[in-house]
Amino acid sequence: MQININKLLKLHIRGKLAIAFVGLSILPVLVVGILGISSNINSLRRIAIENLNHDLFTIKERLEVFFEGMEENIHSLTASSSFKRLINKIDDHEALRSSPITSDLLAEFTAFAERK
Repeated sequence: MQININKLLKLHIRGKLAIAFVGLSILPVLVVGILGISSNINSLRRIAIENLNHDLFTIKERLEVFFEGMEENIHSLTASSSFKRLINKIDDHEALRSSPITSDLLAEFTAFAERK
């Protein structure tokens, strides 16, 4: 069974040409639009990945600086004479409580914290 378009759409040649023109005009616009959207999506994805990589690199650098500072602080505190005396007396809990070592160490920690 054949469908006759002329019977369905009783248009003059002018109307048929207008429909054909609109149909053929929309096709390139759709193709260019789809390609543009695809290109924008890929560009945005690439930019987002670059931003995330930059953020990760920045966080990594900040953490390295933080841990280097912490390591320096720990080394300076463990090198103090008050801390070494505390380590030597740590097994004797009673002597440790009544010893001036804890007050010396507390004073040294307080001074260290004020400097930082």
